[in-house]
Amino acid sequence: MKKLTALFLALAMSLSLVACSNGGGGSATPTPQNSGAPNEPDKKLKAALVLDGPIDDGGWNADCYNGLVRCQDELGYEITVSENVAQSDYVSAAREYAAAGYDLVILPGNQFQDAAIEICEEFPDVHFAGINFSFTADNVSAMAFNDLQSGFMAGAFAALMSETGAVGYIGGTEIQSIVDAEAGFMQGAKYINPDITTVSSMTGSWSDVAKGKELALAQISTSNVDVIFGFASACNSGMIAACKEQGRKYIAEPLDILDSEPGVIIGSVLEKNSELIVIIAEMVALEVTEGQSIVGDLSNGILAYGAFGDEVSDEVRSRLDEVIAGLSDGSIKVEPAA
Repeated sequence: MKKLTALFLALAMSLSLVACSNGGGGSATPTPQNSGAPNEPDKKLKAALVLDGPIDDGGWNADCYNGLVRCQDELGYEITVSENVAQSDYVSAAREYAAAGYDLVILPGNQFQDAAIEICEEFPDVHFAGINFSFTADNVSAMAFNDLQSGFMAGAFAALMSETGAVGYIGGTEIQSIVDAEAGFMQGAKYINPDITTVSSMTGSWSDVAKGKELALAQISTSNVDVIFGFASACNSGMIAACKEQGRKYIAEPLDILDSEPGVIIGSVLEKNSELIVIIAEMVALEVTEGQSIVGDLSNGILAYGAFGDEVSDEVRSRLDEVIAGLSDGSIKVEPAA
């Protein structure tokens, strides 16, 4: 537990943490309600993950599951996961785990926010953690990414690798994180090449693989897009398939999956869901009971580029280093979506 406490303190110093209670503001770092060690050191903590898709989507859900497994391996949690949960079952799935005495229920996506709002007061001793939530409470934490930054990183990368002068973004549903990433992508591409053509589409889904492929093929055929950045969970695999068929390039997120399709996937923008989940699990283990608002960005290492393919030249890598430096020191400004 001493190691856990040290990890938490390091994270508290490096992350942008804002403690919130019932949606209000709080101190800059979370405040444990005790000395930093749990009152019941022998208690087996339990964490549950609720997903609206499969854990093997190669992206969002997969990385969330990686975080859950790390809770088990690094922090000693007993873990369980529910996959492919229908929207009509979000509340019942979360409530079932809470009623069963789970200490932490992880809800990775804005689509789960209403479920958390509905049941959080019913289970005051259970901590609910949501990714891309805009809501916090005494026992609800909101985790998010600076998607303007991640989108900008992808857009700059795409523009540097494009030979046709046209690049594409394909998001899932039009929630704030996806809209922000879209805005960042457009600005990043234009930062590299003001004359580049940027195309954007939305699948309206997180799991419709066929729709992801359809939209990617449409961007390729109608706008001659040769680099696509997908931000739509399981739909991304359809985009990758389209790029492979048509000889185009693809930038992945949130995992580094370069080796899965070398020559098609040229790199990744990492948004480390797993890191955010472990941070929340550490807080729960240390009995930090107030809900937190946690934003992962370049400053705390939650955003980063993954490995690059062999086709990415040293010159391109150097330009991307400059982009990272500019975003980090504020010399590159990314404007919010209109």
